Amino acid sequence: MVRNGLRGRTQRYKCNDCGRRFDGGVRRDKAQVITDYVEGKQTLAQLAVKYGVNEKTIRRDLEGMRYVHKIAKY
Repeated sequence: MVRNGLRGRTQRYKCNDCGRRFDGGVRRDKAQVITDYVEGKQTLAQLAVKYGVNEKTIRRDLEGMRYVHKIAKY
């Protein structure tokens, strides 16, 4: 089995022996994970249960979060 592109947000796979294609699972939206963490105030454990992944995976998704520093104008 090798990965063979995407169909929407679903990973496609192709069998090397028979050439048949299969659909994998839907990828999670990392922006939605960040939104749930910041605005939804959910813990890493809650997000891991919600998305069906390990807490380390959620932590890795959150590492891509950008920090925006707002400067007050006087």
